[in-house]
Amino acid sequence: MADLFGNNYFFLYIFACITIFNYSSFKENQKIIILYLTTFGMGFLKIFDIGTTVLFLIVSSFLFLEILTQDDFKMKIITKVRYKLLDYLFLIIFQYGVIYVILSILLTSFKLSYYVSSISYYPFENVKIFFQCISILLFITGIVKITSEKFKIKNINELISVFMPSINMVPFDKIDHEIFNMLIDMEDKTFRIRANTYNFFSLEFLGYKLGQFKQIKTIAQKYQKTIVYVKATRHIRGYSTIEMQLIRSIGIMYGYNITITRKIYEMIYTTIFLKSLRNYYVKNTYANHTRYKDFLIYTYLRNVNTKIGNKYYPRIIDFIGDNEETWSKEKCYIAFSGLPHRAINSENILSIHPDIIEKYQLNKEKILKLMDETEI
Repeated sequence: MADLFGNNYFFLYIFACITIFNYSSFKENQKIIILYLTTFGMGFLKIFDIGTTVLFLIVSSFLFLEILTQDDFKMKIITKVRYKLLDYLFLIIFQYGVIYVILSILLTSFKLSYYVSSISYYPFENVKIFFQCISILLFITGIVKITSEKFKIKNINELISVFMPSINMVPFDKIDHEIFNMLIDMEDKTFRIRANTYNFFSLEFLGYKLGQFKQIKTIAQKYQKTIVYVKATRHIRGYSTIEMQLIRSIGIMYGYNITITRKIYEMIYTTIFLKSLRNYYVKNTYANHTRYKDFLIYTYLRNVNTKIGNKYYPRIIDFIGDNEETWSKEKCYIAFSGLPHRAINSENILSIHPDIIEKYQLNKEKILKLMDETEI
């Protein structure tokens, strides 16, 4: 092999990467580990300088995750370069811990050892060995974190399988449209306002919330009741849009309790996946593509879980039924009231959203009867 490539280690590295990528017996995280090990070894043995080693690591991992991926739908749907970069950065940092590997490579730098040796007056060899030991420990820590996979998301192939039936097949004409509006009023009043955005990091969302904040402030000043202000602003803090709730329900395999990573995932993938999917439908002239927002709510009902009484329902349709024509507003009201997993029962169900009951003229007796049947 050395005779074939001479002293050009770059081609040896590329050949090794291609071999790793094409080895089908390994899982994706195992391929990443081998890629990390190969690259770290190159840097540790000083086959490449530190800058070149880090550059090769970034380029090779980007090629593996975004270009040579076996995720077919990722290639079809996520076509914009900025979305590919966002997808890559999230995967490589939060799922594959590249920071540990980069830091471990940087610690093998002779320049760093010389600098520390010169300012601390410790022998260079001792400093170098110390940093090499720390580098190896840091690298092993990163590998352990990858193998433990405390946070893992579905790939695009797995995500797209959730959006079934396809937008072409959804019987929107058989669904009471007020059910969708009721969910919006209860969970996310910005849903229709945000025509082209899918999370709260948008001018559309901020504009709505600023207007709401000003109205609330006026009411608070007029009546001088802090309680009015606090209750009316309860959705500003810790807010998740309908799309964010959907993407975390269908996209996170495990690691839901890792809050910061989960929130970053929601922010990024509501943009790169939901926007890309919409563009894909438009580009390929799918029927109903103009009702994409309604399609998201429909998918939401078929995938987001709720809690009613002491019972969890993996999907809202497990409570309201799979047949769209049989969905009742009263049953949906109960299911939507349990979305935050609050404690709902026949005693408090009518007081949770009295404004919704009045607006949509819901039958209170029917709601109480349904709750009684659920609590049996």
